Amino acid sequence: MSQLAKRKFAIFGFWLLLIYTAVSTTAVWLIQFGIVPSSPRTVTAAKQEVQGDGLGDVLSETAFVDQFVREYFTWNQGNETIRASRLKPYLHSTVDPQAGIDMKNATYNSFPRSVGIWRIEDGEGGMKKVYVTVDTVLTHAKNESDQRRAIRYLAVTIQKSGESFLVVDKPYLMAPPVPAKIELPEMKSEPGEAVSDAERVQVENFLKTFWKVYTTGTANEIGYYEKEKNVISKGLTGLVGLSDVKNVAVTKKQGKLEVKCDVSFTDLPSGGQLSYQYSLSVVKEGDRFYVTNMKQGVR
Repeated sequence: MSQLAKRKFAIFGFWLLLIYTAVSTTAVWLIQFGIVPSSPRTVTAAKQEVQGDGLGDVLSETAFVDQFVREYFTWNQGNETIRASRLKPYLHSTVDPQAGIDMKNATYNSFPRSVGIWRIEDGEGGMKKVYVTVDTVLTHAKNESDQRRAIRYLAVTIQKSGESFLVVDKPYLMAPPVPAKIELPEMKSEPGEAVSDAERVQVENFLKTFWKVYTTGTANEIGYYEKEKNVISKGLTGLVGLSDVKNVAVTKKQGKLEVKCDVSFTDLPSGGQLSYQYSLSVVKEGDRFYVTNMKQGVR
């Protein structure tokens, strides 16, 4: 092949490649913007069945009542009209615009700090009764330094209305619930073998070091005392300081040392004292002790 022929072939190939690139790029953009429809593709996906268990309705009920109760317990003396306008979206047309509260003689303004919903009961005709605990701050209308706290228990009757709910009756205050007497099961513990005074002293020294690291160390430093990963929690570093370890009881069961102790901590934000009981299973390997199990509390 002559040099001229090779040159013509190279030029032809260059233009052919350029035209192909231009056409393919144009086609991609036409499909991307929907000017040219693409051929349908079959996508295989796992089918997920969602069974309605009413959870969505419960969440909606609690959110609605939470917001209503916050508006209900928010008032300032002389601003009854403003309060009525805030309550209007929540109330059925047959319910008093103030939802049963007359503030003309009120000497304290009210603001809710927190709202807790603790029970929902089904009623007739699709109505539900929602029981609420509200922590409010009352401020004297003429003396803002005069404040008091009031915890209220309230029953709110609601009914589904489209995608939301409406309060269909005046909310009413109620006495706080009274817990019934319950009998706790008797705690049973198999007695272990007594340990020598030397072993007890070794364990007590280990506990002092362990609890110090538990309240000041990193996760890796705390993990140094674990026989296996995740036996011990992440610790209390930054939350509390160690005050004292006392009432240490050590027994031996199935080759392990069972340790019970009372640990006193200092709450770092407040300076208050905290006291917890812990149960630990400890094994000794060489000169080191390892924690194989850890439990907080007496039950």
